Amino acid sequence: MVIISKETHVKAKKGQVLIITLVIMAVGLIVISPLLSYTDSSYTQYTQQLKTTNAYYSVDAMMGVIFADMYAGKDIYMLNQADSTRYNNQSWLNGCKINTSITDTIASAPLPDQPADWVYLDPGCAFGLNCPALNALSSGTTHSFELYLTAGTTVTSHWYFKDSSYRTCAYYCIGRMMITPVNGTTVADTGSVSNGTSVAFNKSLTYTVPLGGNNLYYINFSQTSVRGSGGNCANTSRSTADMTVKPAFSADGDFNNTWVRIGNSSGGQVYQYQDYTITSTASFGNTYATIQACVRQSPGPLKWWEQQSLVVISWTIS
Repeated sequence: MVIISKETHVKAKKGQVLIITLVIMAVGLIVISPLLSYTDSSYTQYTQQLKTTNAYYSVDAMMGVIFADMYAGKDIYMLNQADSTRYNNQSWLNGCKINTSITDTIASAPLPDQPADWVYLDPGCAFGLNCPALNALSSGTTHSFELYLTAGTTVTSHWYFKDSSYRTCAYYCIGRMMITPVNGTTVADTGSVSNGTSVAFNKSLTYTVPLGGNNLYYINFSQTSVRGSGGNCANTSRSTADMTVKPAFSADGDFNNTWVRIGNSSGGQVYQYQDYTITSTASFGNTYATIQACVRQSPGPLKWWEQQSLVVISWTIS
């Protein structure tokens, strides 16, 4: 017969409590450690996802700014070239850093559904941005007509004027046209030419703007006409103001008039549009979100005064 005293019984219970406590602690370690690890991982993933979301919303907002400029008829390619901070910001929305690159072409895209008309401009027959205008151009002087051109645009300048003979003396209508980008070198030049003795000057000059060629351009009109040659006919310089038929503007492409014509031509049709590839990236620490969009702006900055429409040819998010 074993007799268990009260003291012994209490000590036994104390041993059981210790064992139970150790078991609970062990179970706690087994359960809580993974739980804490899971919580930490979840929080890390949440903060990373939050950064990614903020980066995406930030770059999406920048695309909205760019599209707004396009709807306003602006050339975003030139805007990005002229102002590096317009679409690039060190602290954009949510503290994200934005970097944007814009090219003036896209790989492939359908043409607009509806063909447009050529745009005809008066290069200075009536008023002229610079004096003297074409219809009062002295011999040996140049009239410069400034206009904005975008990549893919074809520009044609046509110049017509006619003098008259004096008694038996012939006349020579001599002119030259040159297309020159602002602060650049001449890209198209007729050279100094005449159609011949006692014949009107009637010439055209055409140039297609290459990729990356968006710029202000000058179309320079120089004339060195004379009347009289040989015998009793002394050479006399002639101003277009004194000629029988002065340069006169035509808005329908009449080759007996003077005009500047711009537009995009494809497949025998004329279109007015401008294409861009826009790549904008938002960075938030080591997190990045990038949107690349190929967009067509119609009729584009050549017709900035008309209502603009945008077609997103492709839209990629990464």
